[in-house]
Amino acid sequence: MPLLQCPWRRVTAQALCVINRSVIDRDARDRLAEEIRHFVAGLKDNFEFDDAVWSIRSSDVGVVRVRAAMWHVYDDLRRHKLKNEWAMSEKRKEIVLRCILFLKTDDEYRWPERLSGNPIVRLLLAFFTLGLGLKFLDKKWAEKGASEVWPFLTMEEFKDAKQNPVYLARVT
Repeated sequence: MPLLQCPWRRVTAQALCVINRSVIDRDARDRLAEEIRHFVAGLKDNFEFDDAVWSIRSSDVGVVRVRAAMWHVYDDLRRHKLKNEWAMSEKRKEIVLRCILFLKTDDEYRWPERLSGNPIVRLLLAFFTLGLGLKFLDKKWAEKGASEVWPFLTMEEFKDAKQNPVYLARVT
């Protein structure tokens, strides 16, 4: 495994595959949800998690986008688990739990592509516009749906998924 693994390289390589917005890849979604759960529970360290999630191949755009977003949860330079100094903030934990919930649904990922999704483009845009261009594009993207419930597009989709949970649904 290379010392430094850049997610944009992987996302770009994944983009060479055909990404079909209408495909729900149940196997890939279930595998990614389980890997995220194991990482959050401390059963895997970040290197094990990284290897596992990037080995999942899918044309399901929901899998591709959630996997890319998960890179922001951990450090890819030093081995660690998500505890003590590496523990997630409550806000980040909410996002990760929503990602797991989304992966267990059959909802299509309907968010549009971010115009400033590439990290290098984001850096250059922030530099040359003093951050204003980036704020503008991010605001335009967030207006396309309920960004507070990403990866769900609408609050209704999120509420419906919460009403029909997969995990612990049979617990009495």
